[in-house]
Amino acid sequence: MNQNFVVSHIEDKESYYQYTVTSGFDSFHFNSQIQYAFGDIIFIKGRIENYRKQTVPGGFDSFKYQLGKGIKGIIRIDTISLKFPSIFRKIKLKPIPILDLFYDDTLIETQYMSHLFKLSSIHLTFLIALMFKLFYYLDIKDTSKYLITAILMGVSYVIGFSVIILRMCIKYTIKYLNDVFNIEMDNSNIEVLTCLIILIFNPYIIYNQTFIVVYVFVFYIALSSRVTKKHISYIIPFLIAPFLLLWQKEISLISLFFIPIMSLLIKYVWVPSLIIGSTLPFISLIDNIAIFIQKIEAFIDIYDIRFYLIQLNGIMWIFYFGYIIFLYAAPHKKAFYRRFVSLLGMVVISFLLTLKPLEDNVIFLDVGQGDSAVIFKDNQVIVVDAFVNVTSYLKYHYVYTIDYLFITHSDLDHMKEVDNLLENFNIKTIVVSGYMDYPVKHPNIYRVREGFLNLSDSLGIQLLGPTKDYRNINDNSIVFKIFVDGLNYLFTGDIGIQTENDLVNMYGRLLKSDVLKVPHHGSNTSSSVDFLYHVDPSIAVVSVSKRNVYNLPNKEIIQIYWDYGLYLHQTKDSGSLKIKNKNLINFPP
Repeated sequence: MNQNFVVSHIEDKESYYQYTVTSGFDSFHFNSQIQYAFGDIIFIKGRIENYRKQTVPGGFDSFKYQLGKGIKGIIRIDTISLKFPSIFRKIKLKPIPILDLFYDDTLIETQYMSHLFKLSSIHLTFLIALMFKLFYYLDIKDTSKYLITAILMGVSYVIGFSVIILRMCIKYTIKYLNDVFNIEMDNSNIEVLTCLIILIFNPYIIYNQTFIVVYVFVFYIALSSRVTKKHISYIIPFLIAPFLLLWQKEISLISLFFIPIMSLLIKYVWVPSLIIGSTLPFISLIDNIAIFIQKIEAFIDIYDIRFYLIQLNGIMWIFYFGYIIFLYAAPHKKAFYRRFVSLLGMVVISFLLTLKPLEDNVIFLDVGQGDSAVIFKDNQVIVVDAFVNVTSYLKYHYVYTIDYLFITHSDLDHMKEVDNLLENFNIKTIVVSGYMDYPVKHPNIYRVREGFLNLSDSLGIQLLGPTKDYRNINDNSIVFKIFVDGLNYLFTGDIGIQTENDLVNMYGRLLKSDVLKVPHHGSNTSSSVDFLYHVDPSIAVVSVSKRNVYNLPNKEIIQIYWDYGLYLHQTKDSGSLKIKNKNLINFPP
């Protein structure tokens, strides 16, 4: 990469800025602490790097997500310089609330309905209807209003707004041409042509979830028979449910049926409030609405019923929406109700399939510079540390209950997600080190320390330490062994060499394990040769992030494992590592 770019979008990330820069049809991200302005032309020399693909089953796929937003990668900067300052540097514009709606970002963060506060066709159609009302009073003809709308939408999209803006730009361009040349295309054909044009010019838009959701509803309206249009309230939850499963991994029953009502409130209350807040900033309605939404969320939290359904993958999406189309085509009420009952039957079967027993396996999750692992044994669930990605993984596997949550020590990179787990799952027992304090409240906490190394369970967990207070958080980490599906696993937290030596002196060859979770992310404070000799693993896993500031795993440690004949499985390179039936399965980035 060695060229000029235009700054098209800026996000303040507190400690740095994330910039979207554009050249022609290509857009990229780069991060910098230097402050640039919207519209600046800057020269960049550097390397383009792809975003990481989905490295955790059921987790976030930043690669597809960014491609769906038109971002083709992130630039790792070598040199950067300002070529031509933007005219906006001289014009100090105040934030305009209504403009924030046009980006594909969430304006109000909620647990169940954040997606409603992104730009959607409903919101944009409402704004365009207001604009058309103005055109009517100004006596502007249809042909002209289509052209003006297309130009406004086109300019908005070029300067970084949502893909839905692009849809409106193309749609009203076609409407303009339709009027000028008397082509006589109906709205359904215009929508189909708009969709095809977008896909031709940007095939990656198929990854954009906003794009998919909008066209699901657009084509529903276009294809519906008179019978199904009369029963739209029955079908909307079935249109929404697969996307809620995709985003949240579960179904919130109240929010599912509350969404159509919320959509009307957002259209006729939220969007007008943004308009008023933009034109009359001294009238503050937005904050009051946000508070009202939070109260609704609190109500849902208390009375909601949440459950899992089988998540759609691959061809299952085609089959599901194919059946919805079959429902659309119902010629009369009896046919509609028969097909609708069949759809309900599919949903019940989908729910029952989520209750099947879990298969024994262990996965070391790719969480960046931290630790998270999940053990499934005898249809019970053990979580070992929880930095990030644990909630999404467990929901992906339809888990309601965590039998044991081990927090090996109290560093943030091992327990950042604990509060989230407490909120989303029934946790029976939390296991912590007895020689440190944890910011965790739970009715059943087991503290591992000298004299308390016997955890009463049927899973064969062998607690090995800590057996004394090392006056050090890392050395006071929980160490334990567990036998799963024919293999012994040794989890070590962030222990150092002193603790390793004590474990060797206390247990000797009883430390022998097939799989070792490498202590302290491969730091040279751990993994002594003597400890490695006594553990004698055949698989070693280290959890680290790409380009971590600590340069872990340490080169000396990599060499120690290499000399021992072990390949060091690093999550930064291999993604998550799953061990099932003694087979190793990676989810590379």
